[in-house]
Amino acid sequence: MPHTQQLLNRVQAMLDEPREATAPSLTAPGKGEARPTPGGQVGQVGAEAQEKEKQAVAERTKPHQDKAANGKAATEEAANEEAARMAQEMLQERGASQQGLVELGARAQQSLSGDPAILKRDGILDVYVVAHTHCDPGWLSTMEEYYRKDVKHILDTVVVALEKNPSRRFSWVEVSFLERWWRDQGESMRQRFRALVKSGQIELLMGGWVSSDEACTSYMQVVSQMSEGHRWLEREVVRDAKDRPRIGWQIDPFGLSRVYPSLFSQMCFDSHTAWRISEPEMKAYMPAHEVEFVWRGSESIGAASDILMHLLPWGYEAPQEFLFEANSGKKTMQSPKNGARMLANNFLDRSKSYESSNVLMWPWGHDFRFKDANVMFDSMDRLFAIINANPEEYGVRVRYATPSEYFDALHSEGISFPSKSKDFFPYWAGPVNWWTGYYTSRPTFKRRLRETDNLQKCAESAFVLARAQSGEGGDVEWDGMFDALEKLRHVQGVMQHHDAITGTMKEAVLTDYHNMLDGAVPPVHTVLAQSLAMLLDAQWAATPAHVAHDEEVEVGSAFALFNPLAWHSDRFFCVRVRSAAAVVVDAAGARPDQQLMPVWEEHGKVLSEPHAGVYRLYFRASLAPLGTHVFFTEAGEQEAEVSVYAPGMDGKARTGLQADGFLVRGAGDGPPEVSNGVVQVQHDEHGVMQAVVDLASGHVTRLRHSYWTWVGDPKWSNQYTFTNKGGPSQLVDYGTMRVVAGPFVQEVTGASSGIAVQTVRLFAGSGTPEVVDRVGPPPRGVEMVSRYDTDVVNGGHFFTDDNGLETVCRQLNTEDSRVKPCGNYYPSVYAAGLMERCDGEPRVVFAHDRPHGVTSLEEGQLEVMLHRSALQALGTLLALSTQTH
Repeated sequence: MPHTQQLLNRVQAMLDEPREATAPSLTAPGKGEARPTPGGQVGQVGAEAQEKEKQAVAERTKPHQDKAANGKAATEEAANEEAARMAQEMLQERGASQQGLVELGARAQQSLSGDPAILKRDGILDVYVVAHTHCDPGWLSTMEEYYRKDVKHILDTVVVALEKNPSRRFSWVEVSFLERWWRDQGESMRQRFRALVKSGQIELLMGGWVSSDEACTSYMQVVSQMSEGHRWLEREVVRDAKDRPRIGWQIDPFGLSRVYPSLFSQMCFDSHTAWRISEPEMKAYMPAHEVEFVWRGSESIGAASDILMHLLPWGYEAPQEFLFEANSGKKTMQSPKNGARMLANNFLDRSKSYESSNVLMWPWGHDFRFKDANVMFDSMDRLFAIINANPEEYGVRVRYATPSEYFDALHSEGISFPSKSKDFFPYWAGPVNWWTGYYTSRPTFKRRLRETDNLQKCAESAFVLARAQSGEGGDVEWDGMFDALEKLRHVQGVMQHHDAITGTMKEAVLTDYHNMLDGAVPPVHTVLAQSLAMLLDAQWAATPAHVAHDEEVEVGSAFALFNPLAWHSDRFFCVRVRSAAAVVVDAAGARPDQQLMPVWEEHGKVLSEPHAGVYRLYFRASLAPLGTHVFFTEAGEQEAEVSVYAPGMDGKARTGLQADGFLVRGAGDGPPEVSNGVVQVQHDEHGVMQAVVDLASGHVTRLRHSYWTWVGDPKWSNQYTFTNKGGPSQLVDYGTMRVVAGPFVQEVTGASSGIAVQTVRLFAGSGTPEVVDRVGPPPRGVEMVSRYDTDVVNGGHFFTDDNGLETVCRQLNTEDSRVKPCGNYYPSVYAAGLMERCDGEPRVVFAHDRPHGVTSLEEGQLEVMLHRSALQALGTLLALSTQTH
């Protein structure tokens, strides 16, 4: 969309957080013009064939068995009719024009390594059975529990089973689990595993530390965890460039982001495989043969972001009859011939949804399968032998394969594929089953991961600068410092998993994730402090402490601030002190602009109790790019006069603040103005923000804030899904307001119903208000949202960022009554806002400190989900503080 870079620059300035760029494209994939498929024009299907295909798909399609779904609603028939209509439109569109149809280009064709003799093109379907398992590094059990009870046995037995028969294949994804298993193995087993990779019997798919979530992750952490996985594979496993991962395999994330095809294409992947798109779309794609398509991830990058996409309409789980570890699979083997017939029929049935009539990829596996790989392969060998002994009778030939072998065969078909350039959010698994709750679930955990990400980037930047400045000399433990950074990268990699950052894990697993962070974060703080000491050329004993924003420091101590950005940073920083007679000075002894503010104890609707003896000390910090600066706190009198307006404050608190030097205003005086000379925040008598005024132009932007709650449907209220039962309710039981204003910082605070408090804060010279919401914990089954009503005529248009890389225009869906409001929520990692049209300038932009679900349900309104308490969730919910600019 237009103005993307300008918007992201504005968001970047608001957040002022460390970022890193993705690597440039190594090879841009060439794309040829569309050409006819063998036997006719691309996409042209006779009317009779179309009708038969629609009927077959309607009979064949089964409900998806999602983790959070227990069944289908009664509106299945309506969904099927809608899917058939969409499919008919697609077929007509493709038959009428070849625009948008492209074929995979030279890059993938040059990498062909499959056996062309397999593709005899004799009317018999060649089936590529991909043996795989999906291993979550934490979900219902902790990562270590899964490793000990499942993953260890999978990898142990797979190695043995593959060595028995060189025609067998297996595909592995999660490098985090592979690394954990690797630590338990001797060199002999490691060499056996390497040999299977080298022979092509084991394919390493994707190569990331985990299969990451696509809604709540930032592109920077996606690149980081992918880099960490590939780096480990290069060091330990891969001995030949041809064995590097080249296929994406995101089969379980709950919706698909356009950032992934863009990144994977620039990582030189050939193809990509996924499952979860909304059910109506999948049902429409199947009869139209559009479950394979060229997916463009970025209009601004263009063809360099294209990748061939393969969808799995039936999910990544093989039918239970062919999972031979389970009882249902064992029953199949009581009559192998019947089992072979069932298997062949399933192959033929599924092939009808794909463009190629010659080849089919059939995923064989499920969550934590192949714990007894010998039983799995030995049983499947028997069925294969029956089918391959008489392929004409069964209509198929079957072999074990890897995804690369399948895609190599598919590329040789010369098929032209449709192209798409959209993302696939939100994920809709059924008429009332919208997976939009996880955009917000466990918001405190989401914030901790953002903070840890910032620490990681700061420490890595400081480490690199210190290493470059210090050289190889001295007695610095560089290896130990690097190991600490690597450990945090590994832990943060796990946190990007689609059941981690999403908040969809059990409570015990969440606790384990926090324990992992608790073990990895402190050593990185030490690395940062050591690196800054070297950059400051200071003695170890005299190293100023590195502090985070709003962290407490002792009066009389030195502390250091580090700017990891490649540009100058000029902003107000905050430390907490336990004396009202404290000031900040820089290394030259000069006082920067600064202001002391009370810290408040907030109980329910009472906003007028200052925390005795604790203060926030704001000061302006001007930091050079990649610069380290030392500041000192010392005893001294503050020069800034600060007014406090808190009508509900008792006499003791009033006397205490006056003794600390604050000017306490009475109820008759009225609140001071919340204005910094650039903008003014207008609020009502409850302290609720109403508008922001640009003082230079006089332009008033209506920005009325309110808190609302949705009550979840008990059948679908869980950490994955948000399904409301009835309309929202506004929190209108307001408490006392509070205004604190000085020359450099002003803030107004209001409370609603005892569980929601908002502070709007202005800093000198800034035209961007900072908003802090402290909400919850909400009652069970309640979703808490913030609404901002503006004067923007947006016509249902709003935007979200795309994992922090680009922006995506969203359009309110008002045509389907089943969609509103839960199906109109979209993920926002860094920013969201309102615009009058998709190709127009954003009018209002909100940048936030963690992922949220957002929507625009009414004209000029942006709704941000802050907190939620699912009825089906387990564990304790905490209140949170979230920050928005």
